[in-house]
Amino acid sequence: MLKGHTPGGKTGIRRNREKILQNEIGSAAYGWRLDFGYSWKELGPLFNKRPDAIRRLAQRWAEENRSPWPIPSEHVTKARNIRIGRKYYQFMEAHGLSILHAARAMNVGVDKFKIAAQSYAEDGDWLWPPYSEHEQHMSYAPLRAYEMRKNGMLWKDIARILHYTCTQNCREAVHNMCQKKNLPWPIKS
Repeated sequence: MLKGHTPGGKTGIRRNREKILQNEIGSAAYGWRLDFGYSWKELGPLFNKRPDAIRRLAQRWAEENRSPWPIPSEHVTKARNIRIGRKYYQFMEAHGLSILHAARAMNVGVDKFKIAAQSYAEDGDWLWPPYSEHEQHMSYAPLRAYEMRKNGMLWKDIARILHYTCTQNCREAVHNMCQKKNLPWPIKS
């Protein structure tokens, strides 16, 4: 009898190991797609496999474990929005920007930005939008500009993000605010 064809032969053990590894990859890929909305193209490099191979492994795992296949696209879209929305929401919160200004600063469409950030906020029971109506008002812009400059941003970038007509207007607005609120000027980053 040939060694590779016996139940305890090396070939049988190797196939079992490969099957276990493939099941683990399929399980992980299925979970990441379901929970975080990763595309097969994004998952491929993570497992050092082609996207179509990852999809087949996830499909096989789902069918063997009686999990839904294909994963409903609305579930994948929602999971992707939450994953991406986290980055958008945190950017808005950190800079105190409105949806419009934050979307422009990140070079993302306003609707896409809003849907993703709001999905993240609703999923985690976070405040939406992440600023009060008073903070959103344009009179709050000099304080936002002050904070951005303190964090090391350039005046020209701050002026563009906050939609000042020019860098000089942005600097003057911040300078006036600093005088009124007794904040240090010039700003040290």
